[in-house]
Amino acid sequence: MNEDPIGLWQHVHGATTHFPIAMAVTSIAFDLGALLFKKESWRTVAFWLLIIAAIGVVPAITSGLFYIYRDPKGMEHAQMMGDIATVLSHRNVSLFAGALLIFLALWRVGMKDRLKGISLGIYLLLAVIMVGGIGYAGYLGGYLGHGYWGPLTPAEETPAAPEGAQ
Repeated sequence: MNEDPIGLWQHVHGATTHFPIAMAVTSIAFDLGALLFKKESWRTVAFWLLIIAAIGVVPAITSGLFYIYRDPKGMEHAQMMGDIATVLSHRNVSLFAGALLIFLALWRVGMKDRLKGISLGIYLLLAVIMVGGIGYAGYLGGYLGHGYWGPLTPAEETPAAPEGAQ
């Protein structure tokens, strides 16, 4: 069945992306706050937020890939509008940031949340890169999801605005 009249994958993707983004950003904020204010309990909060984000990123990325490759409207719409590059950039940055998020969560679990010294510095640097990637992927996704890439029909099929209309 290739028909998806309600755009299920598009809606699932939109609904599942915001929670892991918020958890990842908040995790890094708590990690940096723990370092700055010497609050060890904040590192525990950051750890669990990171774990939740890593779990939540799986359905977010999976639903996005389903929308691109399984929903006929996904890639067809991008091809029709001539904006495949933005879709592929969104996909690639999301895959990178999501993989880095999962890697950081696994690293932290493997180290039993005892990162110190240089390993903590490397972790925080990678975490900031990951959050930057998530932010850029979110920007691209918002750009695509809100129709900034053009109308839903090709330009030659879009009716012209009446004379004098703004």
